[in-house]
Amino acid sequence: MSGTLWVIRHAETTLNVAGRAIGPIDAPLTEQARAMAGPMAARLNALVVEPYDLWMSPARRCLATTEILRAAGLRAPRCERVDSRLNGVHSGDLNGLDTESIALRCGLTRAVVVADVTAWAFSGRGGETWDAFVSRCTACFADIVKSTASGDVLAVTHGFVARAFQSITRTGRLDRNAVAS
Repeated sequence: MSGTLWVIRHAETTLNVAGRAIGPIDAPLTEQARAMAGPMAARLNALVVEPYDLWMSPARRCLATTEILRAAGLRAPRCERVDSRLNGVHSGDLNGLDTESIALRCGLTRAVVVADVTAWAFSGRGGETWDAFVSRCTACFADIVKSTASGDVLAVTHGFVARAFQSITRTGRLDRNAVAS
């Protein structure tokens, strides 16, 4: 790997502020998120070496984050790729619920729901399994690492995926405990 992989989580959404599990649900970015775009774009311009490749989740909040960073002055990438493997965790029928509702549905305390997302995120009916999440994140990470052979990569994704990539970088595998918080 000759380039560096830079991973950022999408900007804050109205559902994040409301304390709800988002999954595939899209919500608008907050005004605070928009206000932070200028400093973030300047920071990324200082860190990410040109030419760089841009990988993005197709979720509207990730694409909107990229657009507000561009509007705030983020330099143009060499190439762009939208990859569904960068999507956040799909928690099935838990998506859209607040922490209290998730705690009740899963038989957990609110403290556990907040402190350990893996305790419930993979238990919703119709949602993604832990094994499926590991498989897609590991494969996506491997493909992104290959593309760093020609320079830096900036990935705009979700918190869970960002923590998964961090775990893979540190330990060589996706560790469930590292993704939990």
